[in-house]
Amino acid sequence: MSKAFTKESGSNDEDELETARQLPPGTKNYITPAGYQRMRDELEHLWKVERPALVQTISWAASNGDRSENGDYIYGKKRLREIDRRIRFLSKRLDHAEIVDPAQRGTCEQVFFGATVTVCGQDGTEKIYSIVGVDEADAGRGLISWVSPLARALLKAREADVVVMHVPGGTELDAFEGRAYVSLVGFRFLRTKLFGFVPLPFHTNFDEVNLRFYVRRREGSEVRRGVVFIREIVPRFAVAQLARLAYGENYVSLPMRHAVNTNGAGISAEYQWQVARQWCGLRAEASGAPAYAAEGSVEQFITEHYWGYSAQRDGGSVEYHVSHVPWRVWASSAAAFEGDAESLYGAELDQVLRRAPDSAFIADGSPVQVFTGRRISS
Repeated sequence: MSKAFTKESGSNDEDELETARQLPPGTKNYITPAGYQRMRDELEHLWKVERPALVQTISWAASNGDRSENGDYIYGKKRLREIDRRIRFLSKRLDHAEIVDPAQRGTCEQVFFGATVTVCGQDGTEKIYSIVGVDEADAGRGLISWVSPLARALLKAREADVVVMHVPGGTELDAFEGRAYVSLVGFRFLRTKLFGFVPLPFHTNFDEVNLRFYVRRREGSEVRRGVVFIREIVPRFAVAQLARLAYGENYVSLPMRHAVNTNGAGISAEYQWQVARQWCGLRAEASGAPAYAAEGSVEQFITEHYWGYSAQRDGGSVEYHVSHVPWRVWASSAAAFEGDAESLYGAELDQVLRRAPDSAFIADGSPVQVFTGRRISS
């Protein structure tokens, strides 16, 4: 593998406009009354309590002389920028919010916005979810955004309905800061060997583009974080067939091409595939030196999932381990997807991919070892 870059649908708290992109185009920012009130309370506390107190602290610190090594002043200014950014975000979101009170719906036989739903998995385990606005989502507390894949699958369902999801049995959706991500990834396989030691003649170097999301699974006290592939594209029919047999993954073979260029301090990567005589592609540009993903960053979340999971036709799941060193990344200055995604991924994911990416980067690859998979119980 040489270069790869990802495009994720999730959030970036560094700018209030980033979270706004989570809303599908043309939709309203629905929110429950409780969620609206929590945001109002936070805004009022920041504006009337925390910010004035911090301004006083900064003023006092500034009066102490040299500011270059003044920790109170430096930290205070940084925190003030964070507070102002959060105030702008909250103000903008509250101005555009549309409150929907679930209590006003009365008795309803279908799942709707604001509903709390008990979902029973194939293994009989039950989980409770509440469907809320994008600004209220918190996967750890069972609050899922109404635009998330799980919520969209549940909306309008009735009691005892069977809802089919991509999540393999025995796993659950993984999330970064309470939000689930889907990524479109392009990369190069180089010097590939089947099972780590059998090279395939004329099939050792090839492109791949895959659409994935992230899950986790508990194995005793260990939490295994992994990926699930919705669709994987390669240019070689034999590679697609072998991958289906070895791992049960959803591979398809299509004409492909790529370009990875370095120009001075800049780098760009582009991967394309052809569907119905139309070229589709994703591209990214970056500059500067690469660096290892920061601890707790979205780049670390995306690149450091070391397990793969695949749902099987009989309802079971396969788990396999993926090993590689941490990758260095370039933060992308420009990234985009172009072309027809609906024919491969469906209408809903097509809308996701057509939005501006919430995070994009180019990653420096490394040797990767994929171990033989094994069936796991749900």
